[in-house]
Amino acid sequence: IASGPRSDARSMISWLILSLAPASLLQGVTTLATQDLAAIPFLWAIPLILSLLSFALGFSSRPLPASLKSVVPIWGAVLIVLSLLPVPLPVWLSLPLHFGGIFLLSLLLHRQLYAARPASAELTRYYLFIAIGGALGGALNAVAAPLMFSTLREYPLGLSLALLLISAERRPALGPQFL
Repeated sequence: IASGPRSDARSMISWLILSLAPASLLQGVTTLATQDLAAIPFLWAIPLILSLLSFALGFSSRPLPASLKSVVPIWGAVLIVLSLLPVPLPVWLSLPLHFGGIFLLSLLLHRQLYAARPASAELTRYYLFIAIGGALGGALNAVAAPLMFSTLREYPLGLSLALLLISAERRPALGPQFL
């Protein structure tokens, strides 16, 4: 069990944002896949399974390959371009590209969230903030985004947030609690 520092407002905001981003990515890629890419029954289950798997792997103590941190930002940038520009890709290429990218982005975000866990005495607050962040991510995509945008813009915005969080984790001066 972690013996991290006592949580402060900055830590709690970090937990919220680090859990909000993968939830937003999950909902964004699910919307993109089921509405814009392919009308396949139960297609929504694949990103859900990948998101749960990224959570389980991100919260395990097993080390991740070091190459992930250099490949994932490039992959995420490609996904942003693909989601903003009407690039016609076949479904057999587009779906694995988006699903794989979301899995890897979520994995790195969940690993950051795992690294930011507090001492065991504060784990209840930590998991509460993770749950609130996930609910906020879903609410932003399901409620706020349709009111603000006429097209699917929450997905590239979620990708941008994820890339920002991952790049901030690499810089020691900012760290996962860069807020």
